[in-house]
Amino acid sequence: MLLLAILISISLSLELPEKKCNITATGISSKQASQFEQLLNRIRNEVATGRRANHKGQIQSAADMHMITWSKDMGKKAQECCDTCPEYPIFCRNLKGLTSFMIHKTIVHTQKWEWDPEFVLNEWMEALNSAQQLLQSMLFQVGCGRALTPVKDKFLMYTVCFFDYPNRADPYRPAPSINIAGSCRLGRSSSYLGLCTSPYSKDNQLIWIKQESRLIESE
Repeated sequence: MLLLAILISISLSLELPEKKCNITATGISSKQASQFEQLLNRIRNEVATGRRANHKGQIQSAADMHMITWSKDMGKKAQECCDTCPEYPIFCRNLKGLTSFMIHKTIVHTQKWEWDPEFVLNEWMEALNSAQQLLQSMLFQVGCGRALTPVKDKFLMYTVCFFDYPNRADPYRPAPSINIAGSCRLGRSSSYLGLCTSPYSKDNQLIWIKQESRLIESE
């Protein structure tokens, strides 16, 4: 009976309307989005070339890690989620298909506090599960949103980022130092020597690989 009561409680909670919250500031600027994209690519490149520890705290180069591009569409969805002050995944219901997302929260002293993508990424890299998401080799696009809500005399800043590839236990193919980025279908990135070039064109059109075949490539 206790188990049944728990299951009923969970079922009812999933039917509740999305959480509402008092938002006092919102959004990420194009400059901040560009910084996030560059910093994430830098982190991925450092891991791929063996100059930074991976999600397990190990130095392990990568053969197939791709360059990331910022997606305005995913950023818009992430902002919609962020505007609900999400504490748990049930508050972000526009998650579809293989898309994954992460939430970051921090207390700040003013609603004019500048969003710091480097702070968010470094904190995520310190935890195995979130670092594992950031290092998925077949991750191609990311988009984030930001929102602040009052907490006593301070503000709680939410960051939500949507990713176009799920979190898998083995995020990339290890590679010896002589074969870094050796499994790139479109060749190595000209900007990041440890990363494969992005399969997206400048207008964010997928030019190489379909979502379904990404599953095959990553196995």
